[in-house]
Amino acid sequence: MTDAISDTGKKKGRGRPSVGAVGIHVKLAPADLSDLDAWIDAQDDQPSRPEAVRRLIKASLS
Repeated sequence: MTDAISDTGKKKGRGRPSVGAVGIHVKLAPADLSDLDAWIDAQDDQPSRPEAVRRLIKASLS
């Protein structure tokens, strides 16, 4: 008897695909988080918090 489901040999991984980046965890004081949220509100495209942190880091390092 043959299997109803064929075995392709490679299983698909779980979760989001890798983007080649290293994840970090950052804790912010409430005042700093408020400042970050105020900066986000001042942006035309309203980036997410992680995107805002990435943009601010890039701006400060260049």
